[in-house]
Parts: sequence; structure tokens; C-alpha cells
Amino acid sequence: MNEHKLNWLAAGAWMAFLFYLSSLPKIPGPEKILTIQLIRKSGHALVYAILAYLDWRVLRAEPRFAAQSVRWAWLFATLYALTDEIHQGFIPERHFTGTDVLIDTAGAALAMLLVRRRQAALQGPPVVQ
Repeated sequence: MNEHKLNWLAAGAWMAFLFYLSSLPKIPGPEKILTIQLIRKSGHALVYAILAYLDWRVLRAEPRFAAQSVRWAWLFATLYALTDEIHQGFIPERHFTGTDVLIDTAGAALAMLLVRRRQAALQGPPVVQ
């Protein structure tokens, strides 16, 4: 299997994993403790940072998306976060939370910022002639 197909498979598997997690009823626990809330919200940012990165790996190889692959990957991860939250609105003991969409979007943006920085570092400084 070639790398591009593996990238598609990884992105699809990650999306299926996120869908599975959002299908679970609310996990009981001490929600009101600030530390627990910070861990949960950091998890939101992390899983959508990973999704954006996996999306970018797919899109950079697609000719029509390659030039803007960072923007498209961020947009796709953001839209997936939105649909994931809508999906949670139909799950018992879960609900739609706009704050989570914003946190997910921020995680995706952070991942794409890191991708841009890495690309810039690999290109090196401009050569003056």
C-alpha cells in the first residue's frame, strides 16, 4: 500500500475513533474540579490537532489542495469538530458545546501553525544574490 493510501487510512481511522468517542454516554467523574476540566479540554485540542495533521498529510498530496493544504486541513478539522458536537447533541447525557468547537478549532490551528513553522525551517532563509 502506498503512502498516500496509508495517509487516507490513518485520517479515516482517526475520524472513526473520534466518532466512537463522541457516541459514548457521558463518562461519570468529578467534572467540577478545575484540573479535570483542563485535562478534558486539553484532550479536545490534542485530538483535533492530530486530526488536522492527518488531514494535512492527505491534502498535501492532492494537486488541487496542495498549495493551500494547511488551510484546507484546518477547515476540514474545524467542520468535523462542528459535526461531531452536533452528533453529541443526539447522544444521551451529552450535548452540543460551542466552547468545545472553539477548543477543537484552536487545537487544529496550533497543529497547522507547527506544520507551517516546520515547512519554513526546512526551506531555510531566503538566499540573497
